[in-house]
Amino acid sequence: MKNKSHPFIVSLAGLMVCMVLNEISGFCQIPNGLSYQTVLYNASGNVRANAEVSITISILQGSAAGSSIYSEAHNLTTSGKGSINLQLGAAEPADFADIDWGQGPYFLKTEVDGSWAGTVQLLSVPYALYAESSETLDLLEELDVIPENFAGTVTDIEGNVYKTITIGTQTWMAENLRTVHFNDSTPIQYPDSDIEWQNETGSAVCFYGYGLPNTYTSVTCGALYNYIAVYSDKLCPAGWRVPTYNEWGVLADYLGGDEVAGGKLKESGTTHWESPNEEATNEINFAALPGGYRNISGSYAAIGNLGYWWTATIDIPPEASFFGMSRNNGELYRGAMDVRSGFSVRCIKE
Repeated sequence: MKNKSHPFIVSLAGLMVCMVLNEISGFCQIPNGLSYQTVLYNASGNVRANAEVSITISILQGSAAGSSIYSEAHNLTTSGKGSINLQLGAAEPADFADIDWGQGPYFLKTEVDGSWAGTVQLLSVPYALYAESSETLDLLEELDVIPENFAGTVTDIEGNVYKTITIGTQTWMAENLRTVHFNDSTPIQYPDSDIEWQNETGSAVCFYGYGLPNTYTSVTCGALYNYIAVYSDKLCPAGWRVPTYNEWGVLADYLGGDEVAGGKLKESGTTHWESPNEEATNEINFAALPGGYRNISGSYAAIGNLGYWWTATIDIPPEASFFGMSRNNGELYRGAMDVRSGFSVRCIKE
């Protein structure tokens, strides 16, 4: 989806989470900065591929017209897809560390080649930064906001930080994967149009409703990958991998079987799941989300209603195994789908 009113589309990987004490997207490990991804377009709506650009990013306090409390400038060259990636805060780490994230709201202003390109609100910030600047870590521990089965964090090749949890003998990511690079830094193709998705014969990634990252899906629901990307064995961070069909089965058995496991895995409430979100308790802090899927024709479906996760196990070619959950009950479904489909991914520690 291309916004032709402005010369770019912004993706704020790692930024959009609910305010601390509601939903937490990172624990304890203090990141060096915030992962920032942007795709640049020209006035005709075409990506600015392999272009030299000057980009200035400022954090404004109080309102979209508020005073700037932090700013950094970069001279970069876009990728062949028109994207840039940087770590916000790495340029001036001391000044960035002085930001008191508890004194928001905060807004992110972007300027490209000296011209304003957009301002968006940071609906919240990673827990680790908030807790460090606001000195709330002890309080949150007392309030049991940090799950008992919290196992730390893991960072992917792009700098996205994921919280992890221990469930029985397994350690899982507690968030859907959202990287657009393999763990060797090789970019994954992200076909934009339906036709491009249909015709893609290699690894592919997308974000629901968009071929390119956008704030809601890239951070909240994560990315959708075809199975070719999963089969590469390079999708998860080093030391992690996509779980097998049997490992998902172990998780289901630990929770009492397929009939009830889905409810225990699903995020409770209807913030992200559509009503009624039956039997959702999230009792082990897995926080499964309804990221929907992309079918082999390239169209998207079921965000808010269904969540599907690939396993690392081939079924009967050209299909691979997956597990799924629905808003309508607490079951954990097992199935197989064409490898060209786009599903969510959770990683398990090796």
